[in-house]
Amino acid sequence: MAFPLTLSQLAARSGNDALIGLVDDVIYNSPEMQLIPTRPVVGTSYRVGRVTSFPNAQFTQVGQGATPSNSVFNQEVASLYWLDLQLELAEAIVKADEGNTMEDLLTGESSRALRSAFQLLGKQIYYGLANDPNGFQGLGPVIGTNTQYYIDASAGSPNPTGANSSAYLVRMSNDAISMAVGRNGIMELAPWAKQQVSVPNGTSPTQATIKKQMAYVSNFSGYFGLTVASAFSAWKIGNISSAIGKNSGGTTFNLTDQLGAELMALIPLQYRKDLKWFMPRDAAFSLQASRTAVTQQVTTPEGYYGWSAEPTKLAGIEIIQTDSLKNPVAGVGGE
Repeated sequence: MAFPLTLSQLAARSGNDALIGLVDDVIYNSPEMQLIPTRPVVGTSYRVGRVTSFPNAQFTQVGQGATPSNSVFNQEVASLYWLDLQLELAEAIVKADEGNTMEDLLTGESSRALRSAFQLLGKQIYYGLANDPNGFQGLGPVIGTNTQYYIDASAGSPNPTGANSSAYLVRMSNDAISMAVGRNGIMELAPWAKQQVSVPNGTSPTQATIKKQMAYVSNFSGYFGLTVASAFSAWKIGNISSAIGKNSGGTTFNLTDQLGAELMALIPLQYRKDLKWFMPRDAAFSLQASRTAVTQQVTTPEGYYGWSAEPTKLAGIEIIQTDSLKNPVAGVGGE
């Protein structure tokens, strides 16, 4: 199957029936896993080669010759990271569930495990080591506040509520952002098996585990990584105020069409392809609010002022709303 694959297509290559039958049931909760190209990698690491400069073209006078030059290359070795989600259900609990068959209960638990794994991967793409220090680095730390790739919606103004979010513009292709899955793309959801497991002797998990019981066990596992193949792969608008609350000055730092256009202006023309916006629900609503002038909107037949439609594009690029990015509530954290 030709690159780029989706995570669902790559799963189908693994030949693991349990996994194939469940991926599409949960993957819609993680749009990144549906949209970001995914490729199989031999082993658990791979090399990323970059051209950092071209040969130097120059004019010269006839007969005086030209200075030789060449492209400059840089190569990095990138590692993949082991994701292992262990599942264990006590036999007594499984057999005590009168509302479901044992097969339904185990299948449901497998579905929830995949949901958890893909949500972890989705968040890791943006937050990196802040999300899980044992995983791969994310786009947020890679972009940082480098003004070649980042615009501050607050223009440096303080946002005392701490409730803010970000919108990412991602170029998804083989030479930009893609996911990598090691061991030739194998992701495994192990069949459920009944075996004897240890039980903590007391309430503390640190106490000696001398008791035993039968349980059904499984796990989902694979080697995963995020490839950032080019310096022109991802951009970010940060410090977008929560549309729910305002700062102490009564001002919100909305996501606006102007900010989207400003970010697009940072992107060289040759890289304006394969782009999509990823943003939380709150940022999308902030953009919708910025497009709504209540005093100028035509009222509905019921007499209510109209609102702009839910935004689907910004700067001509499709918007994908995702729960992998934090959806802040006024006064509660931010990013």
